[in-house]
Amino acid sequence: MNKREQQRLETRRRIYECAIRLFKGKTYDTVKITDIVKAAHVSVGAFYYHFPSKENLIDEGYRCFDEELESEWEADDPKPGVEAIEYLTNKQLKDVEHKGVEVTGIFFKSQIGNSNTYLFRKDRFFYRKMYENVELVNHTEVPSGEIVDSLLRASRGTIYDWCLHNGKYDVRSVGIQDLRIQLKYYGIMK
Repeated sequence: MNKREQQRLETRRRIYECAIRLFKGKTYDTVKITDIVKAAHVSVGAFYYHFPSKENLIDEGYRCFDEELESEWEADDPKPGVEAIEYLTNKQLKDVEHKGVEVTGIFFKSQIGNSNTYLFRKDRFFYRKMYENVELVNHTEVPSGEIVDSLLRASRGTIYDWCLHNGKYDVRSVGIQDLRIQLKYYGIMK
């Protein structure tokens, strides 16, 4: 990667991180693009160069998650199958826990009615690895893609419930417990 490309990625990341900090201090709706560019020390034009709208910052959060997950996956090298499925779910829930209830709620709210989101792309690293590992341990007639979709719906439900309860319980332990119930249901885990 050349220096110009590296600077472009650093600027994009700085805009995203400043926006997330502002969302934690205020509500998403009250944060203006001018607030974000001021905090990131960039121009409004630079913001629009990287993001067509404020809503696109949410997709950036999922893209950054996948980028970090891929790096950690390679370093941690989880055992294929159930261990890898739990690893992926734990990383998802850890990311949510790190973002906190306020920002996670913003992420969820922005996805409603937004049909063209990165979150649901099946070529995402997170989804691909989940699918590959379910496929390894799926010995049922239920297609692996249906199982993955079910697991992801359930984890989003756990995250949503955690937000509704204002983060009052350990989302990771509850999420892994819920995952194991589903894996047992599908005969993937005994």
